Amino acid sequence: MVVRNAQKTQSYELAKLIEHAAKGDLDHGLDYYAWSQSAVDGQDPYQVGSDIIASEQEKYTYNNIRIIECEGKIAALALSYIIVKKTKQELEAVLELFKTFSILVQTVVGSYYLDSFVVEADFRGKGFSRVLLADTIEVARKSKARDICLLCFEQNTLALGLYEKYGFKITNKAKAICHPALPYQGNILLLTKTL
Repeated sequence: MVVRNAQKTQSYELAKLIEHAAKGDLDHGLDYYAWSQSAVDGQDPYQVGSDIIASEQEKYTYNNIRIIECEGKIAALALSYIIVKKTKQELEAVLELFKTFSILVQTVVGSYYLDSFVVEADFRGKGFSRVLLADTIEVARKSKARDICLLCFEQNTLALGLYEKYGFKITNKAKAICHPALPYQGNILLLTKTL
């Protein structure tokens, strides 16, 4: 097992894995839904995601992804960065599906944000989530941010338990909109840990 920064050449593989971060029991996650909305002329939604991740101009980039490699595969990933204030126009441009997430995150501008966190199904139960979460907290400390935060659906009790073990506390919440691409209904929780 090796923990390291992701590489641009891994963008397609990263898109395939990151899509599972907010999937739950659904066939596809939130990212796949957004990418399929942006796809043109039968374009592969994963290619749309790959192109975004390969970009170096957005927060949603390979430059902000840490991975665990095991047995020659990406076993887990964490996409994280410092939250910057969005303009009114930027917030208005956010897809309706993501507005609640954006509004919650905008309450903690300047915090280090764990945007996406996922362990590949074949590698679950091996402690990779603990290793990668500890690594992400260390990266956040080095960034000099005052705290680290993340969003979690209230019904995702397994993930919520892990975050609480690492000292994250619920600091805000908002009701998710009703949408078939959301893996859970109910509340989206903002969890924060002081660094």
